[in-house]
Amino acid sequence: MVFWSSSPFQGSLDQSMADDWAVFPTQFTDTSFQFGENPSAVGLLKVEEQQVAIATSIVHRRQYRTTRDAVIPIHKMIRELETQGVVSKTHTPFNSPIWPVRKSDGEWRLTVDYHALNQLTPPLSAAVPDMLELQYELESKAAKWYATIDIANAFFSIPLAAECRPQFAFT
Repeated sequence: MVFWSSSPFQGSLDQSMADDWAVFPTQFTDTSFQFGENPSAVGLLKVEEQQVAIATSIVHRRQYRTTRDAVIPIHKMIRELETQGVVSKTHTPFNSPIWPVRKSDGEWRLTVDYHALNQLTPPLSAAVPDMLELQYELESKAAKWYATIDIANAFFSIPLAAECRPQFAFT
């Protein structure tokens, strides 16, 4: 991961903000697990493997028809995910179809259609914060810095417990 040695906002920050920016990178010494080395890298999180409730029955959906020009790029993406250790070959009765999507720059995005699996998986009761409340809270804290993060390839960055993995199989 490369950090800027100086502010990328040259001329647009006052001196105190520029000084804060200069210190920012030194606060995050081990970022190798958080940031990918390239746009196709997943950046596998070093967190506890997540338990996902097992689907109430087997979901096996046949692969959708895909265009010829998607086949090679998608196979390459899957091989990269294997190399990174975030997916592996398996034998399981579960299967969800992939749905290649062409991005505006001509590259391909690997998506998996888990609609059928989601229908048979017990719902999570996680509390989702109200975005307006979060905004009010942030404004009341008067922080110096706010950031937004584009989480690319996020689905594959969270490790799953071994017993949960078979239901996420795809072709």
